[in-house]
Amino acid sequence: MVLAYDDAGSSGPPIVLVHGWCCHRGHMGALLRRLSSPHRVLAVDLPGHGETPRAEGPATFETLSAALASFLEEHDLLGAVLVGHSMGGVVSAMTATRAPDRVAAVVNLDGALPLPPAVREAYRALFDDIRAKGFRAAVEPFLRRTFFLPWERGPIADGILADMLAEPEDLAVELLAQFPILDAGPVLSAQRVPVLYVGSAHPRFDEAEAVRLLPELFVARVAAAGHFVQVFATDQVAAMIESFLRDVVDA
Repeated sequence: MVLAYDDAGSSGPPIVLVHGWCCHRGHMGALLRRLSSPHRVLAVDLPGHGETPRAEGPATFETLSAALASFLEEHDLLGAVLVGHSMGGVVSAMTATRAPDRVAAVVNLDGALPLPPAVREAYRALFDDIRAKGFRAAVEPFLRRTFFLPWERGPIADGILADMLAEPEDLAVELLAQFPILDAGPVLSAQRVPVLYVGSAHPRFDEAEAVRLLPELFVARVAAAGHFVQVFATDQVAAMIESFLRDVVDA
């Protein structure tokens, strides 16, 4: 599987940006531009997203992780820092255990690993709505309500939502169904590299449980940004990543 990607900058260990569920590498574009001055930064489209075709067989977090690990190998990326948003944070953490010789650190941008109990229940309720109302009628208001703060709603949020709802429905549902049943324990307990979690104003991960599973975890939170922290709080997120690289990864 060949992943579509952007490549910017040239110095230092590579930073690989991994988008979230039903998104594409364009949603990581602001962060790519912000980080590519001092770093080499690559942004990928996972299988079935953006310009990368869907792979044969079931779409799972594991198969996406395998594709990302293959991308690191194909491009001979060593000491990579994987920065994943939402589902991309889950996939990045899985890839760090799959390709430990190529990954130096993981940054999880508001990714659901693990899901808080309330968010888990919200996903279960969402599936009830999907069965009752259909995919688009249920998912669009859910995303608008839960992923964006009131002052973020506008043309940028509308564009993100349009992109997400344009993804194939079968792929979207197949991946969405995995969030409520994801077992974070094996993923986090297997981490052997530094990991930074960056939460939104209302994080979509259970911080206490994540720290219990990975006591060495670093946790930060942006001020007043919804789920798309890399879009609406780009400078804050970039500063956190650069501090993490300087003070933890490269120390």
